This record gives sequence, C-alpha cells and structure tokens, in this order.
Amino acid sequence: MKKGVGDTIIFNLSIPGKLLERIDDFKFEQRFVTRAAAIRYLMTWALNRLHGPNDGP
Repeated sequence: MKKGVGDTIIFNLSIPGKLLERIDDFKFEQRFVTRAAAIRYLMTWALNRLHGPNDGP
C-alpha cells in the first residue's frame, strides 16, 4: 500500500465494468468532481449504514 498525504492512503481497486458505469452515473448525477470522491462517499455511506458512524475501526 502506498502512503499519501496526511492520513490518506492510496491503493488500487479492481471492479467490474458494469459497477464502474454505475459509479460514474452516480458521480455525474450527484455532481462529484472526481470518481474517487464519489467512491469515498459511497463507501462511507455504506459503512455508516451497516455499522454506524463510529462503530469500530
């Protein structure tokens, strides 16, 4: 894993093309500037729904 700036870690992720299309559609509809920002939002949203905002690491 590469280290980024501050607490940010840079990593690679392989996902199916259809999922990437859905992410790109979401990015456009929600007006995110970057794909990475949309993915960070989606990951945080999903984890908060499953575990709450401060449940565990």
